[in-house]
Amino acid sequence: MCVLGSIVTLSFTLIASDAVPTHSGRCISIYICSSTTGWQTSNMAARDDSSLLFIVFVAMVVGGAAGATVGGIKVIRALLLQKGLRWQINKVFLPKSAIKSVSFNYKRWLPEDMNAELARAAMYTILYLVILFICTVITVQLMPEGFTLADALFETTSAQSTVGLSNGITDPSMNPALEIVFIIQMLAGRLEIIPLLVLARIFFFGTKSRML
Repeated sequence: MCVLGSIVTLSFTLIASDAVPTHSGRCISIYICSSTTGWQTSNMAARDDSSLLFIVFVAMVVGGAAGATVGGIKVIRALLLQKGLRWQINKVFLPKSAIKSVSFNYKRWLPEDMNAELARAAMYTILYLVILFICTVITVQLMPEGFTLADALFETTSAQSTVGLSNGITDPSMNPALEIVFIIQMLAGRLEIIPLLVLARIFFFGTKSRML
């Protein structure tokens, strides 16, 4: 249902931008279903900003399944966050004596377990978005002329989610500093952010424990 809803929404977005004649239903389906595989069948630079941003936030930022080679926050974290939000709201209307457990991923979690999982998912999502924001700002400064902020966001999200799609900013003649930014983003997306931060911590401070 999520895939079907995304295809319908993107179709309406392209209709609004008068881009339908060059974007058949099959092509729209490819955008959504393969947005984390690098399968690019047409010129992404020809998209209007609204369709680019829809692909970014619906397909690229969420990414694929846990354990997949794609980046993004992963579907399991996105589902956990929305489940956790509903759980927090519903708790307000329950009596204090109620056991406020939640069913997720075929498991029944007690409040302390759910809170711990929510904290981890929220921390990763915030880190992902902060890095994406910083890299987008850098990309805007270093990218060639003729590209918009939406183009920069699309390109940085593609790199950080290891998607492989490009609207033309990634090019053999691109700024070397921008290449380094995209390389770091791809490493963070493929290895995930926390392991990369652990590696950086070992590099700068060693393996000895430190008081926080």
